[in-house]
Amino acid sequence: MPPRPVVPLEPAVPIEPAVPDVPAVPVVAVVPPAPVVPAVPVVPAVPAAPAVPAPPFPVPPLPPVPDPATSLPAQPATATPTPMRRQARSAPDAVRRACTILVHVPWAIAPWGAIAHDVDAGRRSQERLCYRAAMIDVEPATSEDLASIRALLDANELPVQDLVESAVTFLVARVDGVLAGVVGLEAFGASALLRSLCVAGERRNRGIARSLCAAIESVARGLGVRDLYLLTTTAGPFFERQGFAVGARDIAPSEIRATAEFRDLCPSTATFMRKSLSPAGARYLPRRLLPLRPDVPGARMWAVGLARVLMTYFEVDAGVRFERHQHEGEQITTVVEGELYFELTGTVVRVGAGDAIAIPPGVAHAVFTRDRPAKAFDSWSPPFPTKP
Repeated sequence: MPPRPVVPLEPAVPIEPAVPDVPAVPVVAVVPPAPVVPAVPVVPAVPAAPAVPAPPFPVPPLPPVPDPATSLPAQPATATPTPMRRQARSAPDAVRRACTILVHVPWAIAPWGAIAHDVDAGRRSQERLCYRAAMIDVEPATSEDLASIRALLDANELPVQDLVESAVTFLVARVDGVLAGVVGLEAFGASALLRSLCVAGERRNRGIARSLCAAIESVARGLGVRDLYLLTTTAGPFFERQGFAVGARDIAPSEIRATAEFRDLCPSTATFMRKSLSPAGARYLPRRLLPLRPDVPGARMWAVGLARVLMTYFEVDAGVRFERHQHEGEQITTVVEGELYFELTGTVVRVGAGDAIAIPPGVAHAVFTRDRPAKAFDSWSPPFPTKP
């Protein structure tokens, strides 16, 4: 037999060594440490309250509380607001604020003081307080006010015939710049006549009349008035609330009886009233309560007085003359601006700014200015001049 061919054997594939088993790694959960809780302090026990001894008298039992379901009338499920409340709620915020603020008259003698009201008080109160929230100014009348004063007095059937002829000092009340009331004063030394107190119809019941009355009393005190008189046909109760008392007409001083209002303009049936203005303490008079009133042509003045002293202030135009006169009391004149010339017996004395002149009682003198105006103060001792 022929020999078989030798078939080479394929090289043996090496056998990879066995991989040893890896031991399993145990999984350990990491737990955060628990927070340390502080120890709670032990609260000491509260001692029991001592027993309250029984009262030595019998205590009546409290009345039973009524059941709202049975004691009160049933209310409708939806209450309809009243028209007044609807109006208050629908008012603008500015009006509501104006009606709830504190309002005061800018006077130390404010007659109705500080007032605060709620908006829901009703339409009339709301309108009244909104009105009071407006600025009320009481000040001396000007020449431009005369026509408005005359129209207001005439519309209310008060005398107007002697407004120009009589020496009346008028104060007016303005509300937001509009004239709303007026009062007048005729002064005659220690006595004066209050007249022409009037407030426009749509402005009444707002305290304006009381403000005017109080302001004119301050002016009268500043003029040295000690007794204030008036005549009225309709306002007696109002003036009684201001401290006036009814009196007989025959007790009026002669200077009051000589006024046109007392003599002719007011009927004989008018109520005659009086108030004493004896000073009780110090009085502050702001400049607006010291209105300049005419004296001789070209001169204006105001006066402030107490029981035993009087001071007057004069503004005198250039070329003005006070004719020769004399006074029963003592007079000291101090010039603060310009110059005054005092014509004494046989001499003329120039008194300039910062200078003063003292004149004893009974010394006759005349006073005049030349080419310059002047301002001066006079101090007086009793008896005071009625027309310095």
